[in-house]
Amino acid sequence: MEFAWQRAAALCVVEPAYSEVSVQAMPKRDNASAGRRGASPIGAEPAHSARATGVVPFTSFSDTQWQAIRAVRDDWPSNIDWDRFRLEFEGQGRLYWRQHEGRKRFGTPSSMRKRLTTLLQKIRNLRGDMEGLPEHVRHGTSNLGETEQWIHDQLALYEALEGPLSSGFSGRSDYYRDMLCEWLLIEWTTTLGGEVTYSRELHGQPYGPLIDFLALALGAILGKAPGASGLTKIIDEFR
Repeated sequence: MEFAWQRAAALCVVEPAYSEVSVQAMPKRDNASAGRRGASPIGAEPAHSARATGVVPFTSFSDTQWQAIRAVRDDWPSNIDWDRFRLEFEGQGRLYWRQHEGRKRFGTPSSMRKRLTTLLQKIRNLRGDMEGLPEHVRHGTSNLGETEQWIHDQLALYEALEGPLSSGFSGRSDYYRDMLCEWLLIEWTTTLGGEVTYSRELHGQPYGPLIDFLALALGAILGKAPGASGLTKIIDEFR
């Protein structure tokens, strides 16, 4: 299933897809309950999405990854269609990578603007040099004026798009990742019947089914999940 805001992602035009959700911190637990919970998957190496030479685009969950996601809770609602949800889940993961591939093919506006500006100046210099040649030498050469105009038009396009298409991608920001996280949290609260909550250990480490769910899902799709503080920030911003 593809949301309208994802189809419009290339222009960074998004309508809010959720209402405000408050995050409630659960009571701190004692050391005994910490021992019963077991190890958290946060920071664990994804089963097959990451490689030493880079990240391999996500295609589907391995059975091991899917079983781990199913295991973050033992009180799932009984009416969940897990086969259908898995298909939609994997579709969102593939969509994330298609969006990035499309952005890569189109070229980031800032880098394309710089390249086109340089090329435009070179064409203008070449055109000036050509016009200084005798007519019989210039006869039959390509129309550099048309080429210059074409480059100028492309430059104007990328300059117009630089603001909208660069929004959400400055520094370490990733607009498409943010949209994926939003989808995960919406599905957590609707299809999966979960609550947007987490708890903290006595020393402050966050934990809970939602933390584990996000860590496993993002680790599989992105190749590496955010750390614990990054996951709590994602949850806290979903309000």
